[in-house]
Amino acid sequence: EPVGVIDDGTQDQLMKLAQAAIEGEDIAGAVKWDRLYRRPIVCLATREDVSRAKQVLRNVKHGKVVVDDVIADQDDTCAKDGRRMEGFLLSRDTKLISAVDREVTGEVSHTSASAPDTTAPASAQPCGSQSAVCAQPSDEHLIKIISWNLDGLDSRFLDERTDAVISSILGENPTLVLLQEVINRSMDRLISNLHQTYLLFYPTERSNYFTALLVRRSESISFSSPPLYYAFEESICGRQLILCDVIIKVDDTTSRRVVVLCSHLESTTVLSEERIRQLKKVVERMQLLRHDTDPSIPAVLFGADTNLIGSEFEDAGGLPDGIVDLWEECGRDESTRYTRDTILNDNSGPAKEGKDPRQRIDRFFFCDDKKTCVPLSFSLLGTERLPCGLFPSDHFAIASTFKIVKNSLRE
Repeated sequence: EPVGVIDDGTQDQLMKLAQAAIEGEDIAGAVKWDRLYRRPIVCLATREDVSRAKQVLRNVKHGKVVVDDVIADQDDTCAKDGRRMEGFLLSRDTKLISAVDREVTGEVSHTSASAPDTTAPASAQPCGSQSAVCAQPSDEHLIKIISWNLDGLDSRFLDERTDAVISSILGENPTLVLLQEVINRSMDRLISNLHQTYLLFYPTERSNYFTALLVRRSESISFSSPPLYYAFEESICGRQLILCDVIIKVDDTTSRRVVVLCSHLESTTVLSEERIRQLKKVVERMQLLRHDTDPSIPAVLFGADTNLIGSEFEDAGGLPDGIVDLWEECGRDESTRYTRDTILNDNSGPAKEGKDPRQRIDRFFFCDDKKTCVPLSFSLLGTERLPCGLFPSDHFAIASTFKIVKNSLRE
C-alpha cells in the first residue's frame, strides 16, 4: 500500500503511484518539508526510473550524452534513503522523469556549468535598446538579467520575431533570461539556437503557452538547487512561478547566492482578484527567501509580466520595506517607463477604448539585505521595428545589470 503525506498538489501523484503498485512496479517514494511554503511535498518515482536516470547522468559525465538532454522538471526537491535528492530530471530522448541523488546531480551541475562563456557573433546585435543608469560600473563582477514576454500567441511573423529575440539575447549576453508567453514553436527555435550558450528550463508538459528560464553556461555559475516550478493553485490561466537559485562566483574566495523568480501573472481585467493574490504570494515568497540562510542569505529578484493595471499594485499592498522596484530605484527614467506602449509599438494595434495606451506591466522587484549585489541600470530592449514590419513582441523587454561587491563577501 502506498503511504505518503498528502498536500494540495499530490493527490493525482498518489493515484498514479497506487496504479503503478497495482501493476506490480517497485516504487520509490520520498517526502521533503518545503521550508518556504511550510508544507510537506511528496515525490514519486519507480526504482527502475531512478536507475535509468542515474545511467543517463553517468553518460553525461563520461561525454556520451550532451548536457542539453537533461532538463530540470517542475517537481520539487525531495529526500530518499536518508540522502537529499536534488530534484527530478527529464531526458528529452526517453521522456524519463526520475529522482537522482545529490552526488550524481552534483556531477551534472558541474558538467553543465563547465562550458566557457560564448560571446555573441559579430552579426548578433540587440534589436533596439533604451537605458537608464543608476550607478557607474567598476571592476566588480557584473551580472545582467532580462525579462521578456514574447507574445507567442501572435502567429504573425513568429519565426522572424523569435529570431530577433535570439539575436538580442546573444548580443546582450545576459546571465539569466526570464521569458513569458512562450509557445512550443518558439521554444524549439530557442533551444536550437541557444543551447550551446544557455541551459534552457521549461515545463516538461508544455501547455498552450508557458514561462521559460535561460541560464548562461559558465564556470562562474552553479546551482544551489535545481530550477523549480510552483503552480498558482487558483489560477484560471494555469500560471506558475519559476524559482532559480544560483551561486555566482566572482573569484576563488568570493561568491554570491542569487535567487531569481519569474512569472506571468493572471491576465484579463476580470481576473484582477487572482492577479492581486498571485502578487501577494510572490512578495511573501521574496520575504521568506530574505531570511533563508541555507546555504546563505540570497539577493532576490522577481521579473515578470505582472499584468498590473490601475490600482492593483496598491490593492496588493505594494512592496514592503527592503524590496524595491528597479525602475524606480534606477531613477524613474520616463524613456524606460512603459513596457507595453501602443503609441510606439503597434503590434497589438491601438489601445481599446477606456484602456491606457501606455502601461508599465513588466517589472523587476529586488531585495538584497547584505547590500553586496548593487543594481547599475534599467533598460528596455526590442524597441526597434523589424524588416517584417512588426516589433519582436508587443512588450518591450526589461533588462537590469548588477555588480557584485567583493569586499566583506565570503560565502
